Amino acid sequence: MKPLNKKLSPGNIKRGLSSFLYKSGIIRYLLKIQSFYQKKNKNPFRILFYHRINDYKDPFSIDSVSTRDFDDQMKYVSQSYNVLSLEEIYHCIKKDKKLPDQCIAITFDDGYEDNYTNAYQILKKYDLPATIFLTVDCIDTQTPLWFDRILHAFKTTQEKKIIPPWDEKIIEIETTDQKLHAAHLVLEQLKKTDNDQRIKLISVILNDLGNTSNMKINKNAMILNWSQVREMGHHKISFGSHTMTHPILTNISGSQLQWELATSRKIIEEQTGHPVYFIAYPNGQSSDYDEQVIRLVRQNGYKAAMTTAAISNNKFTDFYTWARYKPWQNQVEHFATSLFIHGLSGQVQQS
Repeated sequence: MKPLNKKLSPGNIKRGLSSFLYKSGIIRYLLKIQSFYQKKNKNPFRILFYHRINDYKDPFSIDSVSTRDFDDQMKYVSQSYNVLSLEEIYHCIKKDKKLPDQCIAITFDDGYEDNYTNAYQILKKYDLPATIFLTVDCIDTQTPLWFDRILHAFKTTQEKKIIPPWDEKIIEIETTDQKLHAAHLVLEQLKKTDNDQRIKLISVILNDLGNTSNMKINKNAMILNWSQVREMGHHKISFGSHTMTHPILTNISGSQLQWELATSRKIIEEQTGHPVYFIAYPNGQSSDYDEQVIRLVRQNGYKAAMTTAAISNNKFTDFYTWARYKPWQNQVEHFATSLFIHGLSGQVQQS
């Protein structure tokens, strides 16, 4: 049996179909049909989330979208969807008002500097609102997020192997692929670890890799400063909490959780002069928050919380488990089709 022609592979067929639907304009007609059926679906809305917008093309950078792709995506979204802020969506639901068809919000996690230097300029260009969830301690100290320190340490290390503190197995790290693989193994293990232990392990790993500096890191991991935050706040950009230090909230004590929630909110409000109503759970998977976390989030004055469950929401979705969709398909024709299919899936998170 002859092997399948590479040009006819499932991936290429999907990409070709996406390109045809977008360039022919058919996707816009499909959206209108989708809107008709969504009217029966109890005020559906979706939330996009991003991290970095830059052109570094660094394999050690998590979840980056190029500026050109982001510009194309935002142009398409502005023409094809009704983009509301999280505040507008929240108030519509609380007042039992109907949300517009194809309602979408735009969010960013962590608070990278390129949200200001790149994303902000594009959002202004298309007059789009967005919410950025800030990791406050990193802004206050102008130091990278803990996982960026780990990634950078693996990228720049001269070591040929590493033995993780929780395992006696030697991991080879001579090539870039080996370093990437090892870095992601380490990150996944650290996410599962008790927070106090995680902090200790990070120091051990950085030391083993020969990189203990907070500041010696690539530009693509630089964090916003408060001046940039305040400037964006004048132009349809709002801010929420991503905690103080980006821990996995189910791995910390009750007192630490209270500090992460209350202090981050207080500092953002002091720095921006605006109330903070929303929080995004770090990592955002179902194992990263629980009833205790939700209870304290509510008690600390947050009106809604974001997860990373890749499904849709409606007016009955619990305010503290709003789902968000990450647009992995960056080229606009594939992004457009993926977004359409996501809305067509019928998977709606219920309370």
